[in-house]
Amino acid sequence: LGANVILICYNAADSSSFSNLHNWLEQCDRFGNPSSIRVIVACKADTADDLSREKAQEFAAKHRKISLGIYESDCLFWETSSK
Repeated sequence: LGANVILICYNAADSSSFSNLHNWLEQCDRFGNPSSIRVIVACKADTADDLSREKAQEFAAKHRKISLGIYESDCLFWETSSK
């Protein structure tokens, strides 16, 4: 069956971490449950500027997926900080 939700975390303070999101999503598509919900999580969000936040939100919105034709869902975007 696989996971119902896949959290894809990246370091908001590290642009190379953000650059790898596309590769990680491809891995989810290749090996994950096709009906799982994907959530992109910006870790250390307190260190991110508004431009990188906007870029991540746009990235998540572009990676729309359709799950078994039952519902349509955007790849979600969450922010978190350890502060």
